[in-house]
Amino acid sequence: MIGTERKRSTQRGTMTRWLATLGLGWALTPTPLQAAPAPDGGDVLGEIEVDATEGETPVIHLPPLLVRPMAGARPEVIALHAVVARDLELSGLYELDAGHSPPRADDTRPRVFLDVIDDGEHPPSLLASIERFADDEWTQREVVIPAPTLRDRPSFHRLTDRVLGELTGRDGAFAGRLAVVRRTDADPRLFHADPDGKGARVVTPPEQLVVATAFDAKGRLHYSASTRGGTVRLYREDDLLTPIPVEPRGSIYGMGFGTDGRMALSIGRGTGITVWIGKEPATLTQFREGSLDLHPVLGPKGRVAFAGEDHGNMRIFVGRRAISPYRGGTSSPTWCDHPDGARLVWVERSGKSSWVWSARPGVSAPQKILGLRGKISATTCSPDGRIVLFSYDGRGLEGPGVYLGNVDVLRPRRIMPQPARALAWGVPVEGPKPSGGSPTARPSD
Repeated sequence: MIGTERKRSTQRGTMTRWLATLGLGWALTPTPLQAAPAPDGGDVLGEIEVDATEGETPVIHLPPLLVRPMAGARPEVIALHAVVARDLELSGLYELDAGHSPPRADDTRPRVFLDVIDDGEHPPSLLASIERFADDEWTQREVVIPAPTLRDRPSFHRLTDRVLGELTGRDGAFAGRLAVVRRTDADPRLFHADPDGKGARVVTPPEQLVVATAFDAKGRLHYSASTRGGTVRLYREDDLLTPIPVEPRGSIYGMGFGTDGRMALSIGRGTGITVWIGKEPATLTQFREGSLDLHPVLGPKGRVAFAGEDHGNMRIFVGRRAISPYRGGTSSPTWCDHPDGARLVWVERSGKSSWVWSARPGVSAPQKILGLRGKISATTCSPDGRIVLFSYDGRGLEGPGVYLGNVDVLRPRRIMPQPARALAWGVPVEGPKPSGGSPTARPSD
């Protein structure tokens, strides 16, 4: 009996330490368990090149791209240019030149011209003219996006996504939305924001302390929250006050959703936290016999990944196999449905430093893609699989906040000044279908 009590005490101590690293030290306060009611084609701009000599920092060469408003642009065109240029910069795919002056006649870099079409009789539209020079001639392709108003930011982001689709063969995800749980007990609510960090707006009521969040395959926002120190229960954005019944009963510390309709919940019961999987929250099946399994995520082909305790260390598991080494502590795995194949990204922390790792499980060994002094946490990936979103709390980069960067070259850019406890990136919102033209000859400059 004494040995059993010591084992339970050790498990509880391990959980307390790891939940504290997530800002959830309050979560193990004893409470009774309650019932918790793209077009076809490849990248037309070429590949990213990296020059590196042993012992030197690699120099990254990105494809060039000019982005310009039409000549004599009106204020609404300048606003469109600012949003689209920023999105393209955040994509990390191009070395962007977003000036306002017309390019010289001998400048043959690929270019995007932006305009707002408004004849006063029909609803306005947004125009992107994508032009390339090859074989001694210019070719042009146009994308037109209907817009409800002259300065409709969601439509601006949709235009960016279609421009990325024309340039790379896969649309972007800037017309999606972010879910951000700030890492502060003073305001632990859930916020929405655009993927460029603008337009933050609170979602959840003030009495809810939000712990985790995720979007399902249909773009519906889910989150878990505690009210007045009670059980951490599951909610969906269409009813912020009524918890969704979950079996087994317990506190929900993490969640993930797959494209096949399945969900994975990290549920705390007694002295353990384990991953449960199923298509309905009321009929879940335990995935494995663990003692501390956090951050469950479901990959593009239904593969389960999570951060789990293994002989006193937190390691990243894919299925029931650990893929990260015994060193430091790992957390925050996220699947990226990358055009070159699904990648798993996670965070490793040791002492006062953090690293971001990436791997294609079963295909390639893990690679370190970022290392910083300070705390990196709460990673998630964009729906197009090319951008990693993460929280950082330290003195490096531009200071604390939410950052994003391309998974291939990262180059982090801060989009929000407050660190986050949890992050999610939902699929782009549906808008009117765009029209596209065929390549045509561009008039001479």
